[in-house]
Amino acid sequence: MRRVVAVLAVVAALGTVGLLAGCGGGSGSTATSSGPSAANGLRGAATDYYQLTLDGKYVDTYRYLSAACRDQWSAEAWAANVTVGMALAKALGTDLSGLKLGEVQTRNVTDTSGQVLALLVDSNGSPAAASTSNPNWEDWVVENGTWLISTCKNYGGTSTTASK
Repeated sequence: MRRVVAVLAVVAALGTVGLLAGCGGGSGSTATSSGPSAANGLRGAATDYYQLTLDGKYVDTYRYLSAACRDQWSAEAWAANVTVGMALAKALGTDLSGLKLGEVQTRNVTDTSGQVLALLVDSNGSPAAASTSNPNWEDWVVENGTWLISTCKNYGGTSTTASK
């Protein structure tokens, strides 16, 4: 049970999608059309965000935060938030170095919004327990032509900007 809780803490920290030092818009995937192209753009931005998080580049993920989320944190505060989440996971016994990004799934994708689920795998490629038993779909939106995460509440923020 401790492992599941710890993996959930990592998944929550991964939802902290937005750590680049720039407070302007993101440099993620540009959203130009709906359908498969929009889903591919969203998947690309989300993959970059989650991989940066797993690589410990928390400040670099800041660029993937929606404007409403960036209004709640500076890049440094965001990085500190993710660092605490990762430290909590480690304290609960999760070997963070063994987790890798597996499949990144999308659903409910339109020209302006969508949802992402990042599945984590261990060093053997087996799914991490929490990423399959308790999926955490996160909301993303398009701002200024770029896909950005908007699930601020998952990371201690006060608002969510995603369109439903």
